[in-house]
Amino acid sequence: MRGKSEITKLVDEILASAAGSRELAAWRFPQRDIRRLARRDYAPSLRQQLGREGLREVLRGARRVFPKLNRDHDPLMVARWEDSANYVALGKLFSSVIDKLAVHFQATPFRGPEGLALRGFYVDRDPTALKRPLIYVNTAHHPVAAAATFFHEIGHFVAAQVFEGRGDAPVHLFFDADYASHLDDIDELTADIVLSLVAYPAPVAKKIFDTPWRWSALANRQPLSNEVFAQVSEYFRLRFGVILSTMDLPPRRKLNYLAGMIHFAKLRGTLLAEYGI
Repeated sequence: MRGKSEITKLVDEILASAAGSRELAAWRFPQRDIRRLARRDYAPSLRQQLGREGLREVLRGARRVFPKLNRDHDPLMVARWEDSANYVALGKLFSSVIDKLAVHFQATPFRGPEGLALRGFYVDRDPTALKRPLIYVNTAHHPVAAAATFFHEIGHFVAAQVFEGRGDAPVHLFFDADYASHLDDIDELTADIVLSLVAYPAPVAKKIFDTPWRWSALANRQPLSNEVFAQVSEYFRLRFGVILSTMDLPPRRKLNYLAGMIHFAKLRGTLLAEYGI
C-alpha cells in the first residue's frame, strides 16, 4: 500500500490540532452565539473592515471565480444545491469549481469526539511547503452545510487574491458558531460575504431583505424580523430542500446551523441596505 501524500499528511495534522481550538467552547453553547448575532450591528464592521471600495474589490475578485455572482443564479450552482441531498451531486459541484482553480482540495468526513465543530479550512500557499492553496471540507456535515462551507473556503481563496500580503494566518479554520467573531476579521468577513452572495443573489436578496426595517439607522442592531426570517426559512426550503425544524439532527447541531442562517441573512441584508449590493 502506498503511503499518504504530503497533502493528506498536512490535512491530518491540521485536523488533529483543531481538536484543541478555543472555538469549541462556542460550538458547545451555540445559543450564546445566536444571542450575540441578534444584538450585533453588522454595518460598522463592514465599514471598518472593507468599506465600499473594498467590497468592490471583493466582488471583482469573486467574479473571476463565479462570473454571474450576485447577478443571478448560476444554473450550475442552482442545480447542484437543489440536489445537494445527494453526495454525488455535491461532488460534482466541488469538481466543477475546483477545476477552474489552481488549488489542492480534499473533502472527507471528520467526526471524532467533537469533529463536527469543524466545517472546513483554507491554507494559503507556502513557497516551501505548499505550492498551491489547500481547501478542506468536512463532509460529515449535512450536504447543504458542506456546500456552504465549500463556498466559504472559496471566499478565503478570493480574499488571498484581493488582499495579498495582508493576512498573517496561514490556516483559516471554519467552526460552527462563533460567527460574531468573523465580523472583526477581514479574511473571515470576506469569505462570509462571498458565501452570502452565492446563497442570496441580488434578485433574491431584494425580495427577502428589501423591507422597511432596512431604512432605520438603528435597524441592524435588532434581530431579523419574524417576517424576514420566515422568508429566509421558506427560501431554504424551496431552494435547498432544508427545513431546519424537521431535520433529523441533534439539537446542538440544529442550533449551530440556525446560527449560520441568522448570520448570513443579517450579513446579506446589511450588504443590500448599506451598499445596494
